[in-house]
Formats: sequence, structure tokens, C-alpha cells
Amino acid sequence: PPQKVEITGYPDHAEVGLKLGDTKTLECNVNLAKPAATIVWYRGNFPIKAGDTSVVPISVED
Repeated sequence: PPQKVEITGYPDHAEVGLKLGDTKTLECNVNLAKPAATIVWYRGNFPIKAGDTSVVPISVED
């Protein structure tokens, strides 16, 4: 099994925040995985497919 899975450029357990209209590319590095690791990204409980985008509606109260 892999020894460590890292999100490149972020410390362990970091949150990645975005502003409306921003895009973000995240890169994952898996060390010592034999056979090669298969990485699946999730948003909540749902896997994200390559090229997927999402819009999350929010409301602001005065």
C-alpha cells in the first residue's frame, strides 16, 4: 500500500478555499504505491470526473 498521499503544495489536512469564479487545480503525489495507485477525487460523497466543474449556490442574509 502507499506510504503517504500528499496534495502537492499544501500541508497535511489543509483546506483549500476558493472565491466565486475562481478555478483550482489540485495535484496529488502518492509515494511507494505498488502497484501504481488509482486516485479518485470526491466532493462530499460523490466522485469527481475529469473535467467536471460545479457551481455551489449560496445565499447571503443582510
